[in-house]
Amino acid sequence: MNDESNTRQTNEPGIDAEEILDGVLQWVCIESPSHDAAAVDRMADRVQHDMGSIGAHVERIPGIDGFGDIVKARTPWSGDGPGILVLSHIDTVHPIGSIDAMQTIAEEARQTPERLHTAPHNTPVGRLDEVRVARQLKLSEDR
Repeated sequence: MNDESNTRQTNEPGIDAEEILDGVLQWVCIESPSHDAAAVDRMADRVQHDMGSIGAHVERIPGIDGFGDIVKARTPWSGDGPGILVLSHIDTVHPIGSIDAMQTIAEEARQTPERLHTAPHNTPVGRLDEVRVARQLKLSEDR
C-alpha cells in the first residue's frame, strides 16, 4: 500500500484561519452604527466588494427612512441544486470610536492572555462569580 492510497481525496477548499481572521477584522473595524446610514453604507461597500471578488452576483438595494443600504449576494456554486441562505446584519451596532478600545483589549489579550480571566479591571463592578450566584440564588417578588 502506498502513501497515495492512504490520502483522502476531497474537493474541500483549504481553510486558512489567519486569512479568515484578517477578513473578519477588516469588516469589524468598519464602524457602522445602525443609526448612521453613511457608516452602514461604507460597510455595504466593503461587503459588495468582497462578495463580488469571490464570484458572487451582488445587488445593492438603497436604504429607506434614513437607514443604510441592503446588500444581496448570490453565489453561483450550487448550480441547480438547493442553496444555503445566510442572513445577517452588517451594522456593528456600537458607536463610532469604540473600535479603539476593542483593539486595545485585543492587543492586551495577545500580550497577557491571563488577564482575560480576571477582567474587567476598570469598572465599578468586578467579574461576576456565576457559581456563587447560582448557589446563593435569591428570588423575590418584591419590585
